[in-house]
Amino acid sequence: MIEKTTMANKANPMLNTRHIHPMSDFVRNPKLHVARLKETKTPEVLTVNGRAEVVLLDTETYENLMERLRNMEAVAAVRAHLAQAKASAPLREPVTEAELDRGQAVMQELVEETERLGLY
Repeated sequence: MIEKTTMANKANPMLNTRHIHPMSDFVRNPKLHVARLKETKTPEVLTVNGRAEVVLLDTETYENLMERLRNMEAVAAVRAHLAQAKASAPLREPVTEAELDRGQAVMQELVEETERLGLY
């Protein structure tokens, strides 16, 4: 089957013409749409008067998306704090060997978790 390319496809490859439907179609047959969402795990765009108005996701996909977002925000916060720490004034007291070891262990844990989540 040849898929028609639209501007929506070019802007976001996750959206294609098979997943864009009029709101009226959804209102007439919501069970079909829900079944398709659960099966494909792909967002569905509903249009009103030919314009995209709503994006639907199944619950599992939404929860996974929110979890990835929380993880990415956590990584961004850590990176921001590290950048701020690098830019701040030098430490007034020398860092002990134990503090340095703990800091390295925490950073290694962050790197491993970031890699496990596929965020880096």
